[in-house]
Amino acid sequence: MTYFGSGIVQLLLDAVRGASTTTATVPQAFLWVAVPAYVVWGAGLGAAALSYWRRTRPACRRCGAT
Repeated sequence: MTYFGSGIVQLLLDAVRGASTTTATVPQAFLWVAVPAYVVWGAGLGAAALSYWRRTRPACRRCGAT
């Protein structure tokens, strides 16, 4: 997520400066759609992993809470 987060920062800085410093062979519009989508996907994977861990964790040995 850090990689694509820094990609968003670079896109924003390029937009503010009015120049493109990227050497990408794809249009800027594609990057404006794809990079945030990867950030959202990464956040969703993190939420799913946390949810799975909370649902499948063993009970506490001391108090029995799940």
